[in-house]
Amino acid sequence: MLCETCKTCKFWKKENHESVCDNPHFFEEYPPHGISKKDSLCYPYSEGGYFLTGPEFGCIHWSQK
Repeated sequence: MLCETCKTCKFWKKENHESVCDNPHFFEEYPPHGISKKDSLCYPYSEGGYFLTGPEFGCIHWSQK
């Protein structure tokens, strides 16, 4: 059985010694075109933001690398 965690997700990237999730369902202020707010996470930072995630974190928007 495949574990659906960040370490096997195509949205998980290593940047400057951190692990960042760049899934379009995690957005600042307004969702990208075609992305529903219903199953997303909005972070209302006026100067930009992102999510640092661990390799064992899992989410409903996981997608195979």
